[in-house]
Amino acid sequence: MTQTSKPARIARHPDTPGSDRLSLEPGQQAAASGAIPAEQLFKGVQEIRILHKGDLYRLRITRNDKLLLTK
Repeated sequence: MTQTSKPARIARHPDTPGSDRLSLEPGQQAAASGAIPAEQLFKGVQEIRILHKGDLYRLRITRNDKLLLTK
């Protein structure tokens, strides 16, 4: 019995060429997608806590200015 391999699926970062990202300015993208700017969520703090279905999550801004979500 031989197996046929499925074609590989390629995940692209939204900033890479060839992605289906809209050609809008950053503020327009946020408004169009319903996104909330991180500055509005964090309001000057480095970490926020999110309660979801009884579980507590921490969303924090790292030293490299990235977002990290932990449970």
